[in-house]
Order: sequence, then structure tokens, then C-alpha cells
Amino acid sequence: MNRKHVLVILLNICIAFGYYLGNLSANETQLSSDLHNIIPVCLKKDDPSLFAKDLFCNDINNVKYYTPFYVETLRFLAKFTDGNYVQALNILTFICHILFGLLWYFLLFRITKNFWIALLISVFMRGIIWIPGNEYWGISDLWSMLPRVVYYAVMPLPFLLINFKNNTKLYLAAFLAGLLFNFHPITGLGGVLLFLSCVLLHSYYEKKKFKILFSQRNFIVILLAFAGMLPFFLTYFGNVSTATDYSLETYQKALELKFSSFLSEPTTFWYQWLRLKYIIYFLPVFLFIGYAKFKGNHKDKTRSFYVLWLSLIVFILPNLVTYVELFVNLAFDLNIRMSFQLVRIQKLLILAFFFSVVFILDIFYKNERFKQLFPFLFGGFLLLLIVSKHTIFDKIPFILNDITRCILPNSLSIGTMQNSIGDEDLNEVLLYIREHTPKDALFYAPDIGRSGGRRSVDLDSKGANMLIEGNPKRFVQWYEDYHAINSLPTRLEGNQFLRDYGVEYVLIYIDLPEFELLFQKGKWRLYKVTK
Repeated sequence: MNRKHVLVILLNICIAFGYYLGNLSANETQLSSDLHNIIPVCLKKDDPSLFAKDLFCNDINNVKYYTPFYVETLRFLAKFTDGNYVQALNILTFICHILFGLLWYFLLFRITKNFWIALLISVFMRGIIWIPGNEYWGISDLWSMLPRVVYYAVMPLPFLLINFKNNTKLYLAAFLAGLLFNFHPITGLGGVLLFLSCVLLHSYYEKKKFKILFSQRNFIVILLAFAGMLPFFLTYFGNVSTATDYSLETYQKALELKFSSFLSEPTTFWYQWLRLKYIIYFLPVFLFIGYAKFKGNHKDKTRSFYVLWLSLIVFILPNLVTYVELFVNLAFDLNIRMSFQLVRIQKLLILAFFFSVVFILDIFYKNERFKQLFPFLFGGFLLLLIVSKHTIFDKIPFILNDITRCILPNSLSIGTMQNSIGDEDLNEVLLYIREHTPKDALFYAPDIGRSGGRRSVDLDSKGANMLIEGNPKRFVQWYEDYHAINSLPTRLEGNQFLRDYGVEYVLIYIDLPEFELLFQKGKWRLYKVTK
């Protein structure tokens, strides 16, 4: 093995260990809200008697469709942590940090044959970039370890296997592209779309004949990719109904409360790309395509061809699917509920930014003077990452952003990211809940009451997301109840609503003198609902 590759392996292992060791005492308060929905699914599968009165986890059928590959991977890892899902996430984070760093490095190295460019950008790609639709790209601490990030980590695998001169490898890559999709079907569908588009574009670009797109080889590639995707489709369509035995008008109002207008009008989604911060990301894309067209050599033109067409495909198709879904629902009186998810595929547009930067650097590398600066460029970038979390950089553009501050763990940095610290006061309250409240109790609480307190929670907003596809009738009921309690003019009326609803405990950070205070730590208070 190339000695330089060994350096890459060691660097990524150091980053992975830094995160792992730093989270050995982590708790649920350090996780993101999506994980507060996922962990209860795992807990419910481990112990079906849990969450008997919960908003969505009362019935496992509500969530059978939800990323089964990710859920089962987490459950498997929890066997080594005595059921501690935070530490299971810690193991998964360790694994994914290594996979992300190495697989993206080797893919970039395969494309450029340039060690310094592949190393620099593979590290840079780790940074968190917030994207329209409340999405992000990158990998960081425990809070980031969602199904989409597992997919980001393994996404390069089928592209590394692509060999257009070897059908066996190409077919294996196609099947793998479909199989990996199961870790996060939304992002995974974008990855499959990119993979198939690469294959089809290569066929056309090589022969310059449109009919070559319909070759037997391409048909087999598409078929094998679909075969790899089958586990999710069988699970999803076996557990998600499109029947409309509820008020579609109320359902639409509930969706608008959760996701605003980009569900039915995708222009409100892609219009966000026109904000200055996103335009800056795409300047390298425009610069590279322009350079390739007017001054680039054959290799530059080929690369720009792929960047342009793959970007257009990833942008246009997810936006079109919303209109297709609306037409199908109207024509056949159905309520298919996938477009609000599929429109998020366009987040993979950010890859055009990374690859354009790679190709621009590759152009500069042809200059002997600039070539000599690359080791210093990487060294300076690494130093920047180490010091970027320090408070003196809190007002400096780029350095203060998550794209730099979220790459290295706190143990390898000067300074600390606050969102990795957690809330010890809240954690103490959650531990008290586990030990001193009945297992079948119903709580009015934030979503962490499920994952951290391991108790049934109702009337919360985040948990309702799990019902949109899994149980739309229950989603409509949630909206009516949620709207009812939030429309009450006084706190006393809200308290009475909770009594009538059957809530037994309240976890909140405000004073509720009408209820019995059981435990308080810091601002967090646990109340028993009294008659």
C-alpha cells in the first residue's frame, strides 16, 4: 500500500477515536431531535410493553416502514453496550467516521490520482453544511449520526466499484448502490439516481448515440439496482396505506403546520438555493464549467459534462415528482405521501460544489509552483480546524461556521462546540423519570421524554412526524389535539385539557403551581398531574 494512504488511514482513525472517547459518558441530551424519534423505535422492538400510550410508538406498525436497515444496525450494536443506545450510536459514529474519511478519499484519489487534493477535500467534506429543507451534509458528533449520515459514509462504495470494461464489477456496483439505499431511502434514492445517471451518461458520452441508453447492459444495471432496493419497498408498501379514510383537508393543514408550502409548491423549496450563502457554494461550479468550456482540455470538458448533467438531474427530477404525485392523487383519489420526502434529494447538489473544487485544484496542480504549496495548504487547513472552535473566531466568517468547526472532535481542538456538551440538569430529571414513574405512564413532554425518560409522550410536535406516512389517520387526530391545546387562551385551561386527555406527568421548564412538583433540577421540572 502507498505510504501516503497509510497517513490517511491513521488520520481518520485519530478523528474517529477522538469522537468515540469524547462520548463515552454521553447521554440523550446530546442527541438531535430525529434521534429522539429513532431510539424509541429500537426500544419498542426490544420491549413491546414500552410506550403503551405513546403518540406513535404505541403500535409498532406505525413505524415498521422507518429505515429498517438503520434501526436494526443500531439494535445490533446495542447488544455490545447492554442496551445503551447512546453508546451504540457512539460505536456507529466511530465506524462511520472511518468509512466516510477513507471511502471519499479513495474515490477522489481514483478520480484525480492526486494525494493532496483527495486528502484535503475528503477532510473538508466532513464539515456540516446546512442545506435547504432543514437538511445538512457532513459528519460530526453524536447529534449528527442520523440514517442519512450513515448513507453519506458508504455512498462512494458503488462508485469505487464501477468498471465499464468489466460487466461483473459494474453489475455488482449497481446492486450495491441499490442495497445501500436501504440505510436512508430519501438520500439513497438520490445516490441511486446519481449512480444510474453516471452509467447512462457514460454510455451516451462514449458512443454519442441516444439509442445506446437502452442497451442490454444498462437494462441489467437498472434491474440490479432495483433488486438491491427491494427490502425497503417491500417494507414500505407493506406497511403504508394510501387509502383516504380521514379528512384530507385536515391532513393538509397538519402537513402545512409541519413543513410549510414546499410540499405542494416545490418552487418554495428550490428558491432557497438562491440565497447568497448557497450561491457562494455554487460559484466554483459555474467557474469550473465556464473554464472547461472556453479554456479546458478534453479531461476538463468531460468532467464539466458530468458535473452539469448530474446537477441538473438531481435538481429537476425531485422537483417534478411533486407535480406527478399531485396529479396521481387527484386522478385516482389517493393520498400518496412521498413527494415531501423526495424533494429533499436535491440536497446532493452540494456534491457539485465539492467536485468542482476538486477539479479546479487539479487544474492549478499542473502549475509546478502551485504544486509545491499543496502540503502547506493542507497543513494550514488542518491548523485552522484545530483552532477554529476558539472563541476569538466567533465573529469571523467561514471559520465560525459548522463547515470548519464540526470536522474535528473537541479532544483534537482548541475550544469546544456547545452542542456536544448536553444538558446535565435535564439528564438527571430523565434518570429520575426512569426510576420513579410507572412504566405505562403518559407524559406531556419534549420528544426526549421518550428516548431519555423511556415513557409514553403525546401531543408533541416532533413525534408526529413519524405518523405522516405510518398512520395518517392518527396524524390527523394529533393535529386536532395539538391545535386544541395550543389554542386555549389560558394556562389553567391548558392544564385542564391535560387532565381530561389522561396525561399523568408533565416535564417542562416553566412553573405550574396547579400540579404537584416531584423533582426539579436547574430549569427543568417534573410535575404529577393532580385532579
